[in-house]
Amino acid sequence: MALVGVVVATQMVEGVSVPLAIVIGLLIGVVAGMFNGGMIAYVGLQPFIVILGTLSLFRGMALVYTNGDPIFKVP
Repeated sequence: MALVGVVVATQMVEGVSVPLAIVIGLLIGVVAGMFNGGMIAYVGLQPFIVILGTLSLFRGMALVYTNGDPIFKVP
């Protein structure tokens, strides 16, 4: 959720229309969910471990994407 939230918020601040920014966020969420599902179904890892690992991974990606800066003036 953190990664999707910061991507959608930065897209809206940069002038992308709200519906398009939401679609972009949904696509990122689908890809993240497919990654989680693939790790569980095809690699055979335990779901709890995969969720905890990708939680840290995606939250770190959100911090790298924003350089740790807050996002202001979201429409």
